[in-house]
Amino acid sequence: MGDEKRLIEQTLAGDHEAFRVLIGRYQTAIYALALHRVRNRAAADEIAQDSFVAAYRKLVQLKDRNRFGAWLRAIALRHCALWFRSHRHEEADSPPLVDRSAPDSPAMGPATEQDQDTLDVAAMIEKLPERLRAAALLCFDEELSPRAAAAILGIKGGTLRKRLHDARARLHCEIIHRAIREGQEYLLPRNFADGCICRCLEAEVTKTRKEMKAHVQRSEKVRVRLCACAQASK
Repeated sequence: MGDEKRLIEQTLAGDHEAFRVLIGRYQTAIYALALHRVRNRAAADEIAQDSFVAAYRKLVQLKDRNRFGAWLRAIALRHCALWFRSHRHEEADSPPLVDRSAPDSPAMGPATEQDQDTLDVAAMIEKLPERLRAAALLCFDEELSPRAAAAILGIKGGTLRKRLHDARARLHCEIIHRAIREGQEYLLPRNFADGCICRCLEAEVTKTRKEMKAHVQRSEKVRVRLCACAQASK
């Protein structure tokens, strides 16, 4: 959209208020996406803020100004992956949901969040149109190869791939919409955008300091070489 392209150009020109508008436009969706992935409100808040700061720092790299939203979501997903990687040891050290060594423990514990996600996706697949549902069930649920699934359905491989592509697209949209609905149940702090802007400014200051330090180091190297040349010419 033209308005968004204008805001991006203004941000690149140093207008922090323009970026504040972009934050306000996407903060709920990005927080909801992070919350849907990590299932932790504090972590989702941090990931959302990290994503906006990263977007601010890398905004000059965005070639297609019309794809800011998709680009920002990709950044958020990468930060979710980083969060899982850094918290992997906590999952390994956490106690099991059910102590199966205890004589009175039930045979099965409560459903985990991963189990619930699996049930949610299965329910979404059931809501797909018949032609997409059959392809999705065979390949996603039964884990058949595309060739085997196409043979069962009596269709060409290219037709099956097209149906799987459409099924993935619909499932992705439903997951995003559900994440936004979940995120709307929790209001981000009123100063969320302020926090993002402050961190963006801190990043700018840090970058400037590094550039100045590098410039001083280069200047010192040049001075040393010039002094050496002057002494050699005497």
